[in-house]
Amino acid sequence: MPTLTAVSEVSPAASAWREWLEENGPKLLLFARQQSRSHEDAKDIFQDALVKLVEKVRTGEFVGGQD
Repeated sequence: MPTLTAVSEVSPAASAWREWLEENGPKLLLFARQQSRSHEDAKDIFQDALVKLVEKVRTGEFVGGQD
């Protein structure tokens, strides 16, 4: 029977994304909460915004950020 081993390597892009999300996610969720009626609505808004961001990054449409 073959032995399964866990892959511990994460791509640099995935690592950078995780770091960005850990740093900015709570602030963005708080902003969404301030703009919505409930925590559940805020989570939906936050998720929708992240999906749009990822789509724009993947298609090269994203222009922004700070250096």
